[in-house]
Amino acid sequence: MRRDRHRSARRAGQSARRSSRGWTPRATRSCRPRRSGPASWTRAATTARAAPCIASSRQPVRAESVIARPPTPPRPCPNFSPPDPRRVVTWDITRLPGPEKGIWYHAYVIIDIYSRYIVGHTVEVAETAERAEELIRETIDRNGIVPETAHADRGTSMTSKKVSQLLIDLGVTRSHSRPKVSNGNPFSESQFRTTKYSADYPERFDSLAHAREWMDAFIAY
Repeated sequence: MRRDRHRSARRAGQSARRSSRGWTPRATRSCRPRRSGPASWTRAATTARAAPCIASSRQPVRAESVIARPPTPPRPCPNFSPPDPRRVVTWDITRLPGPEKGIWYHAYVIIDIYSRYIVGHTVEVAETAERAEELIRETIDRNGIVPETAHADRGTSMTSKKVSQLLIDLGVTRSHSRPKVSNGNPFSESQFRTTKYSADYPERFDSLAHAREWMDAFIAY
């Protein structure tokens, strides 16, 4: 009993001394610099930096204090309705399975959107911008007509400098699919699906010559 009485008296004395010095409980303290002298107040006033407040950081953010970003406008979907053939062409590259696992052949196909006619194609061992540029040039020279627009997806060969410079020199408008979409080039993708779902489409091609021969026969049919 005597020990508890001394302990309570000591606590009362500590509270009285704190009250005389202007001490406030931790929960009601304001977010102000510590009282370490006039230098700290001068430094805080000249630098105009407020001390971080732990209590205020836990409070919910007010709706009027949040700066909302303007919504990003959606990119328009390419819509082609050419009145005549050879006005707008689309082209893409798809892979054909080779004789062994991990071996692929690459089929380049150029399609006229108006008639869905394949105006140019080739099958190569690899996908390169040089071969794509040669195929476009060969197709235009063979048909004798320069299209107004050439649509493609955003592959490395489609956006390469060689292909872009060729189309610029010929005066052809470049069109690319929207980023991060799977249906940006529906005409070529539909043709590839028709090709690969054909009844006589082989499980694997024995060689590059076999792949070229099959593609020539399929397109001629």
